[in-house]
Amino acid sequence: MVGHGRTCDDASGVGQHRSGGGTRFDSSVAVCLLGDPDHSDYFSDGLTEDIISALGRFRDISVISRGGVFAYKGKSPTPAEVGRDLKVRYVLEGSVRRAAERIRVSVSLTDTGRSALLWSEKYDAEPKDIFAVQDQITRRISGALAVQVTSLELARSAAKPPDNLQAYDLVLRGREFLSRVTRSNNAEARGMFERAIELDPNYAPAYIGLGYVNNSAVTEGWTEEPSETLERAESLARRAVGLDDLSPAAHALLGKVLVHFGDYDTALDELKRAIDLNGSDTEGYSGLLSVLLWRGDVSGAIAAGETLAQFEPELSMFDCFHLATAYVLADRGADAIRILEPSLDRYKTNSETSIMLAAAYAEAGRGKEAARQADIVSPTVSRQTDQFGTLLRDPSQREKLAQALKKAGL
Repeated sequence: MVGHGRTCDDASGVGQHRSGGGTRFDSSVAVCLLGDPDHSDYFSDGLTEDIISALGRFRDISVISRGGVFAYKGKSPTPAEVGRDLKVRYVLEGSVRRAAERIRVSVSLTDTGRSALLWSEKYDAEPKDIFAVQDQITRRISGALAVQVTSLELARSAAKPPDNLQAYDLVLRGREFLSRVTRSNNAEARGMFERAIELDPNYAPAYIGLGYVNNSAVTEGWTEEPSETLERAESLARRAVGLDDLSPAAHALLGKVLVHFGDYDTALDELKRAIDLNGSDTEGYSGLLSVLLWRGDVSGAIAAGETLAQFEPELSMFDCFHLATAYVLADRGADAIRILEPSLDRYKTNSETSIMLAAAYAEAGRGKEAARQADIVSPTVSRQTDQFGTLLRDPSQREKLAQALKKAGL
């Protein structure tokens, strides 16, 4: 788990991270807890994610995403290497060993700049006490970093145990399936979250997980009823907000779903609420990137996307597309290319990325490459260009995007 220092003076009213030139901030942290190699590590992954979320509630600490940290799974980097790679000053590393009646957690906090061990601790607890352990770890980190922490932030960061421990376990299992983006894993995750809700109807994370299952089914094209599926996702998000209004994940989910319905104004309010509650919330910044883009705030969208990239070193296909679109609209074709080329390498056959890359080449004055990219796009896919920009509110921006596509020969 990694973070960067943040301020709150951008035009969109959202905290931005200043890391130009690879600056290392005093409050930056990286955390990764490894599981028992003889058992599934979904539990240690889930605990890592929960600590990331808890630390994100402190305004003077910001943390990198689960995805950014989990790139180190299966490897054995030193704290200094992690600090150098992710440009963070502190690394929290440790292990989780889980038995039927006991959970053992070992953690240590290292200052990577000085290669100095600041704090280490071992916890031996019953499963029901894992939430207290999580709180102790979170508070010890904030204390070791000597950051200012308010009583409100402490209250918000406190873990909220479910009424049923099996529901918590099912939510962690569901998150693990959800993180592996395939149709079958999405179906497995659905079953986990639905069972968790049956066991504990008042556990907000279960509704959030099930909401993302439905949202992913729409964005990935895994449902023949997208409108009804989105309505279910919205209902689940609103239920989660009702159960826990201080959950950034619940507000981020609701905001991202409302973007699909074109309710940009309410979506923006929800996403800003998510980031206000947790300034390191990647789902919040991802949603903010898209809603600001479609509302016509190109500079705000770029700021949100670049902040997201600091937490999420490998952006999703959708985030890459949205950020690149904003760059094209801002006459920054070279930056759009920088984002789109590796995205196309990772996700291979995405037609929207291919089309936008051709437009970016054209806008950057790289005509030959634009023509070559346009030739790669099949005639059938080319017809998708008619749909490009239809979500943009500003007619002039829709026209600008259309002209970029035309310039590319699409």
